[in-house]
Amino acid sequence: VNVLKFSPTGEYLASGSEDGLVIIYGVNAGDVLHRIQMHSPVISLAWDLAHRCKIYCRCLCGTFYINDFNIPGSEILTGLRDAPGYSIEVSRSGQLVALAVGPEIHIATKLTSKHFTTTNILPKPDARSLENDDNEDTRIRGRCLHLINNDTKLIVTYLNHGIVCWNLTKNVKLWRITPAFRFLGYSSLSQDHQYILISHLEGGMAVYSIDKLQFVKKFHTMTNKSCNEPVAAIFLNNGRHVACGSHNGCISIWNVRSGVVLQTL
Repeated sequence: VNVLKFSPTGEYLASGSEDGLVIIYGVNAGDVLHRIQMHSPVISLAWDLAHRCKIYCRCLCGTFYINDFNIPGSEILTGLRDAPGYSIEVSRSGQLVALAVGPEIHIATKLTSKHFTTTNILPKPDARSLENDDNEDTRIRGRCLHLINNDTKLIVTYLNHGIVCWNLTKNVKLWRITPAFRFLGYSSLSQDHQYILISHLEGGMAVYSIDKLQFVKKFHTMTNKSCNEPVAAIFLNNGRHVACGSHNGCISIWNVRSGVVLQTL
């Protein structure tokens, strides 16, 4: 299983796996409601916030959306195939879809009830300079996407290029946070969009203030240096707590203010 996503109402849980299978579970009973076979491994999933039975699926061979849990609907046309993609973000209206496709960030617009196509590709982020690093990784990879401000801005967490907020109407960079850590994994916004939490492959998480563009606090997690997989990180309880996975199978929950671990699962 590569990805798990709860529906916005909490009624369903979707899973996507390496064998291309998308499974929809009923949360209350835990039963399998639907199985949808895609044509290649499933990388990421995103629920449509405006339609309870519509989900977007990013596969190795492209991005599709699934209506009413039936067979895959139309493909979102990006002009790129077989490019790695790690994140999908759907606008609250369901009219825009942001996609991380290879080195590019695409904004796809709904043209008809069954068709989306790329209408905007964001500029490449500025290169970051790492001191004393002769083997700097310069690959551009969008890891996580967050639409904010009525879908007029997009925050992109990049693998190697920090965190950048783009103005989608003018196609320009508004601000950038350059963490001290390399190889960013996942990110989560606080409910009020004042803070962003990131995980990284150097063994932990960090919280940054979006308003002040400043580092706030870091949290250490158990990592296996031989494992090159980022761990998920998320805000809980209106930003008062954060949770993160680990390479040893444990999930820890911290109090943000004190930095104390409250629970380990």
